[in-house]
Amino acid sequence: MKTTSLATAKSTGERAAKVLVPAAAPLPAVMTMTEAAAFLRLSQKTLAKYAEKGLIPHRKIGPQWRFLRSDLEKFVHGDNPSQAR
Repeated sequence: MKTTSLATAKSTGERAAKVLVPAAAPLPAVMTMTEAAAFLRLSQKTLAKYAEKGLIPHRKIGPQWRFLRSDLEKFVHGDNPSQAR
């Protein structure tokens, strides 16, 4: 089966293969270490280092870490959410 990119299809008049992307589940407002690391595309070890240095706000509930999605989004955008609190 031959697949054609959308750009190639537009220029040659061919039909492009459809790519189905599954709908992502909505992100929770409060994330676990695993969820937050996946969201930031970091290892859990790196996320823990950033959190311990105060670069990313977090809460520990017993042995478990929790991160607010809004704080993670601020971190991604270059804001420093740890100073906002």
